[in-house]
Amino acid sequence: MSPMLLLLLVLCLGLLPVLLRWERRRFQALGKGAAWLPIRPALTLHESARVAALSVAAVIGVALLAQWLQPVVWSLLRSAGVL
Repeated sequence: MSPMLLLLLVLCLGLLPVLLRWERRRFQALGKGAAWLPIRPALTLHESARVAALSVAAVIGVALLAQWLQPVVWSLLRSAGVL
């Protein structure tokens, strides 16, 4: 497995619990903590769209972050003599 792919995987796995915890707290603040994990009809259309948009935003964010970090990681690997 390439080091860049491994770094991206670790980043995604580390960021996922943070995003899930933030989303859960937000639904608890709205008084809908029980509807957070199992998506129930108690959610409004706006809330359902927000849940879907958060997933898409997380994927796009990770892709942009990987693109931004790629030159840095390649430079570090070259200076470490890995490449």
